[in-house]
Amino acid sequence: MKPYNLIIAGTGGQGVFGLSNLIYQLCEKASYHCQGSTFKGGAQRRGSIHSVLRIFTQEMDKHQFYSTQIGQGELDLLLSMELWESLRYQAFMNPKTKIYVNEIEIPFYSDRYEEGENINPKLALMDLGLKLYTENYNALSKEEFGHPKMAAYLLLKKVIENGDLPFKIKDLEELIQQNNTTKTKNETH
Repeated sequence: MKPYNLIIAGTGGQGVFGLSNLIYQLCEKASYHCQGSTFKGGAQRRGSIHSVLRIFTQEMDKHQFYSTQIGQGELDLLLSMELWESLRYQAFMNPKTKIYVNEIEIPFYSDRYEEGENINPKLALMDLGLKLYTENYNALSKEEFGHPKMAAYLLLKKVIENGDLPFKIKDLEELIQQNNTTKTKNETH
């Protein structure tokens, strides 16, 4: 039995690191082993960032023999906080890869290239022919919480509701509550 391979992609400030930590906590709660790495492509807001996670359920006791890296064509699930960032990981995808994307687009700016017509990132993702779930989680977060900071949480919640990660919504909600309580305590000291 192989591990469940997951990439979380986005840009700095979108919650990729926080989402990775939530998944680590959910794995711990479910007695799963999770290993991975986070890669920061830019040391500033809007710089590319991604986390690679491999989840081993209780039946998989050979996790120590696996690398934290995912090979080409071995990706099971891509969670992306931005449309363009989703396209970076095509080499890891296979016909069974599922993609969940926050339907926002952060344009890139560069003086190195002439202005031209850009492709539509959502259409490019649709052209891959994979299971694609898009939603504007920033807008949903603003609607539900009054700010976009919970967009990553709402994306993860949708993935779990659809049965594409082996966790319970109840556990996710408990962790969010605990994390918010801890954050509030730390802010008052």
